[in-house]
Amino acid sequence: MSFLRTIFMGSRRKKVFFLLFPFYVFPLFPQQLSTGLYGGLPVPAIGEGAMFFHEGFPPEGRFLVGGVVAYMPFHERYFVTAEPGLMMWEGEPLITIPAVVHVFFGRTTKAYLSLGAYSTFCMHSSLLFNSFDAGMMYGAGFSFPATSHITFFVAYRMHYGLFPFHRDATGSGYYNSVYGFLTAGWYYRLIHKTRQ
Repeated sequence: MSFLRTIFMGSRRKKVFFLLFPFYVFPLFPQQLSTGLYGGLPVPAIGEGAMFFHEGFPPEGRFLVGGVVAYMPFHERYFVTAEPGLMMWEGEPLITIPAVVHVFFGRTTKAYLSLGAYSTFCMHSSLLFNSFDAGMMYGAGFSFPATSHITFFVAYRMHYGLFPFHRDATGSGYYNSVYGFLTAGWYYRLIHKTRQ
């Protein structure tokens, strides 16, 4: 029994160690963790697609709002974001969850290029959309520090769906979505750790 107890206790200690290890290591490296909000309106997409923008700007009932969590390691040359949001399109609420890597370029500007993936879920049974979509996205943006804790940003991003998602005008089938958004928002810096 003592032998089994030793194995069990040792295993439990290992589990606790591996559970706490990321929280111990996280503060040791240069990094920044921010959170914020963003909103966006559809703009002309590059290429034809199911959600291609044809009407006047801004189109009625089409917008994107959401939250963003940004992690910026390694001397702030790039950062990673998760951007869950609510997208309204033709009166239908859609949940979208992008995960994106942004890379700064230039010595003095805060411009960046973006590349990532996203998934979209239709919140209820719809005649316009299938229940699920996923795809690739890319874009570019600028960030503007306002204070030591608050940064504003403006970004353009293109979405290319990989699955038939949007019903065509005749109602005979679905096809892949292609759409763009011009977004703007802000970050609030929660953690800023520099190298000791």
